[in-house]
Amino acid sequence: MKLSKSEIKDLFEALQDGYRSYDDLKIMVKLNLNQNLEKIVLVRNIEIVILELIEWAESEYKLLDLVWGANNRNPDNLQIRNITYELFYITQAQWEKLYKLLSQIPPTYLDLAI
Repeated sequence: MKLSKSEIKDLFEALQDGYRSYDDLKIMVKLNLNQNLEKIVLVRNIEIVILELIEWAESEYKLLDLVWGANNRNPDNLQIRNITYELFYITQAQWEKLYKLLSQIPPTYLDLAI
């Protein structure tokens, strides 16, 4: 998924609002992306970290994981909730149902379908 300029801006602002400290963002990335933030971004300036994290997620096809992970760790944040639905047009319950269905399909069949 390739984000538009305005979607990048909205996601950046939502993550900035929801994760004001490097450590909070680091925890979310580890728990939801199973990645060490230090390996993705070498600096600690939170604005640069957020921007580079978005770029990494986009290039690694991990945007869905990033956005839903941010939403799951901070469900009361309105900006994060809004960007989640804006980008994916799907509720968390719908996503979980779809994920469960897709996880039952052998990966080779999914590769063929794509």
